Amino acid sequence: MRFLLIGSGFLSSSISDFLEASDHSVESVSKKSFSLSTINELICECDFVIYFLNGLNYDSSFEDYMNFTNEDFVRLKCIASHCCALQKKFTFLSSGGGIYKFSSQDPSNEGSPLDICNYYSLYKILSEKFLHFLFASQPELLLILRPTNPFGGKYNKSGILATALRALSTDSTLNIYSPLDAKKNYIYVDDFCEIVSKLVSSDDCFGLFNVGSDSHYSISDLLSVIHRATGEFVRYNPVKVNGHVQHSNNIDIDKLRRRVGRFQFTSLEDGIFMLCSEVNK
Repeated sequence: MRFLLIGSGFLSSSISDFLEASDHSVESVSKKSFSLSTINELICECDFVIYFLNGLNYDSSFEDYMNFTNEDFVRLKCIASHCCALQKKFTFLSSGGGIYKFSSQDPSNEGSPLDICNYYSLYKILSEKFLHFLFASQPELLLILRPTNPFGGKYNKSGILATALRALSTDSTLNIYSPLDAKKNYIYVDDFCEIVSKLVSSDDCFGLFNVGSDSHYSISDLLSVIHRATGEFVRYNPVKVNGHVQHSNNIDIDKLRRRVGRFQFTSLEDGIFMLCSEVNK
């Protein structure tokens, strides 16, 4: 199968490696080298398009949001519209960690209320709504995935786990945007890549899926595992950001399990130990 990956970064590089190792043909295009004519040619030659959204963070300002939106939304519109016209399957990586309305008890499934808690979540929600509108007459061509904090692997340079390890190696302080007891869902990158490959390459798989693991961990849990893996304590600093940040993201993955069947997820502790090994290479 022929995959076109649009967007650079941790997840794009990880999925590219996984697909190539599985004997698929992969073409990766950086958004910075965006050319509509080139992209259109590549779309014609591929079977599946995966679009990675990156460039905004939880603490992004309104100016950041406007600059990013003016540039990235044009790309998204052009690429998704071309896929729609050519009847190519289009996969959009959204977010499961930053767009659900906070709930301390019930897990958030794909139909749960969304929450615009910052400019990061605002852009992802608007992008999803635009894609649903664009593919309304051909919903079988659209797959939207909401990953929850993928981590690990040699490309992982962002996210709280990689940032915490970098803070240790540089003897600096980790900025934390949520309370220490905030419980969130994390998924090891190899598990994530395998699941994405299964979903994207299935002809009858479309719609919206949460992509996470079985368990939820607090930031205190993460820091404790890092201490066990490294023998060092991470210094941290609570940071107040624009809007508000979700304290937890209790994600329901029942729909994902029904689709991919039995799946053995990598534990948080095993994943962090492997991430520490990658960082120390």
